[in-house]
Amino acid sequence: MNENKGKLDNVLEEEYLNDNKEKTEYTLKTGEIGEKVVSAYKKIEETVVDSYKKIEDKFVETFLEKK
Repeated sequence: MNENKGKLDNVLEEEYLNDNKEKTEYTLKTGEIGEKVVSAYKKIEETVVDSYKKIEDKFVETFLEKK
């Protein structure tokens, strides 16, 4: 389990990867401005996702139990 991800994220990602094993060999050409936009977006996304993961982990610990 990747400790940088929430517990539910790991389960969902594993299921997604099992269902979508085909990978594409193509990527989007973004150019210099596009790379800056993508970089800024990723920083914002990481901040939001990290905050969500903390809330998610606390919810899982508080309200769910493993069978």
